[in-house]
Amino acid sequence: MTIKLFLPKELYTKETILKTVCLYNNLYNFDINTDDKSYILEIDPSNNNIFDEVSFFSKLQEQQLREILNNQFGELRETIYQKAFSLIE
Repeated sequence: MTIKLFLPKELYTKETILKTVCLYNNLYNFDINTDDKSYILEIDPSNNNIFDEVSFFSKLQEQQLREILNNQFGELRETIYQKAFSLIE
């Protein structure tokens, strides 16, 4: 049985969805489409696996938060790393 999820583009990026899908790639088959407002994710459980929607959305939100923090602090983190490791060299 195929499950269809509509993920609003204003909440999730395509990169976030792809990274999350990779975590479940061995359990489910995914197809990602799009319309004006949403990414449409069709999920087909393979080998009679049951799709755990709660777990999926938890991982999706966690990944989106990582993306947001990386966009906000990625450059600062890289600068700190460069300064810290320049002392070693």
